[in-house]
Amino acid sequence: MTNRMMLQEVAAPKGFIGGPFGSNLVSKDYVDAGVPVIRGSNMGRNGNIEDPFVYVTEGKLERDLSRSVARPGDLVFTQRGTLGQVALLGADFGDRYVISQSQMGLVVNKKVANARYIYYACTMKEFLAQIDARAIRTGVPHLNLGILKELTIPYAPLAVQVGISAVLGALDDKIAANLSITAHADSLIRAMYRGLRLSGRTLGEVAVNVRDSIGFEEIAAEELYVGLEHFDRRSLWLDRQGDGADVTSSKLRFSAGDVLFGRLRPYFHKVALASMPGVCSTDVLVVRAREKEDIVLVAAAASSDAVVAAAVQASNGTKMPRAKWDDIADCRVPDPGSKDSRAFCRAVEVIARRAFQANEESRQLAATRDELLPLLMSGKITVKDAEKTVEEVV
Repeated sequence: MTNRMMLQEVAAPKGFIGGPFGSNLVSKDYVDAGVPVIRGSNMGRNGNIEDPFVYVTEGKLERDLSRSVARPGDLVFTQRGTLGQVALLGADFGDRYVISQSQMGLVVNKKVANARYIYYACTMKEFLAQIDARAIRTGVPHLNLGILKELTIPYAPLAVQVGISAVLGALDDKIAANLSITAHADSLIRAMYRGLRLSGRTLGEVAVNVRDSIGFEEIAAEELYVGLEHFDRRSLWLDRQGDGADVTSSKLRFSAGDVLFGRLRPYFHKVALASMPGVCSTDVLVVRAREKEDIVLVAAAASSDAVVAAAVQASNGTKMPRAKWDDIADCRVPDPGSKDSRAFCRAVEVIARRAFQANEESRQLAATRDELLPLLMSGKITVKDAEKTVEEVV
């Protein structure tokens, strides 16, 4: 599979979708329910789109936006903003989507190509390099439909495309299942915490802010690094991470069981429980339970809506507001010694272990997928060989 094909060769007739003209879709057009609009914030990881969405009415779509409609099975690319993002639409949020001005779409010709194969091909380093080389640098870097049509991916017969997408898709499907586990774990913990009664105790009485600075030259290349980009909003789990090789400035050390509280723009609600030690951005507060048996209680409290709201209200700065430990240390928390709190901790410790396990499994699955992707696309290994590898890890 050394030949390549342009995206226009795999597109259905009139298969390229552009965003609307600026005046055809403005903020006043958004409503609380209707047809979801895909914006940059909806371009998630692993080829998915993520909520929350804004919506337009059916009437608005039919009147002004009919040429910017994408459907499940179509691909969406970032046109301006974070170039290189690509998503394969599913039916989770509806049977029609409106593409915003910052996105472009591709309807795949099913007679010649498999949409999931095209998605995987468009995540490869070679494809991203083409985007970087051809991006228009005037103003905000951007692409256009003409450039998108001419970008190339590895050629493969349709039957081989289907086989490759099935192998890689099995790994991503398992990752998606693990993400569902962690999402449900997060929701359950939050609901259980809301059932606890607040006491006269404060977060600052049951936890401390640890500031253990380390220079970047002291950080090992293989050490786990956590920046704000590795957090998901309103999620207690870190399912992404960097490494010390990417660090170029001083950081803070943290230990397993510490709570990492994103203090920059705290309204993004980036708070997570660390499953292993590492280093993190100085825009993260490292919060450590004074007693080990209170770790999950501290995590649930720090990630609660009330504590995050206190951080938002007290944060300083207009464009880059930052919260301080003192802004949240006085927030009330349940009494750690109460019967209900102890029962909460016992139950949540079990839930957290399962979530950590799911995250670790997903990291291994993603590593396997990323290793197999270029080998399959180049023909260096066959689908049959890859299936054996996948059977060992799925």
